[in-house]
Amino acid sequence: MNEIAAVFVSFPMFLSIVSYIWSKVFRDPHHFPGNSHTHLILIMMQFISVTLLFGVSSVAGLLFISLLYFIQGIGVVYFLLRNGKVDCGCFGSQIPSKLSYRLAAGNGLMTIISLYLFLFSLTQGDTGFFSLSLEGLIVELMMMLIALLCIVGVPDAIYAIRAYRAIAATYYAKIMK
Repeated sequence: MNEIAAVFVSFPMFLSIVSYIWSKVFRDPHHFPGNSHTHLILIMMQFISVTLLFGVSSVAGLLFISLLYFIQGIGVVYFLLRNGKVDCGCFGSQIPSKLSYRLAAGNGLMTIISLYLFLFSLTQGDTGFFSLSLEGLIVELMMMLIALLCIVGVPDAIYAIRAYRAIAATYYAKIMK
């Protein structure tokens, strides 16, 4: 049960990491409200936290993830007060999203959930020894592939279906004869 909750808590970070990498590879426009160095640092911290969660120590990873979600929530509120509702850049240019107080509340909720999981792991006797887990790193790689499917595959498939239907609609009368 704790593993499923850890996947739930870390999945938005996987989406963010994969979309950042995808955008950098294909040189998509940068929509993060801060500068590019801040965005790179955020993505690196997310990658370190999920690697810590899955590959090294789940207890330390949960604590680090809760701290990172807390910082992200404060950052969202800061940018909202400073710039208003601007593009978030959370999921790259594939999925447009805007900063909102709902996003800040979601980060707060994820902070609480991951902090609860951290405390629950401590009460269950998980001491959080630091040891590299090959299985955890493989799970992390699989989660990144699933996130890539969600970030790139699904929007592209929806676009292709709409484009096909628009093209096919012009030939519908000829086909039905």
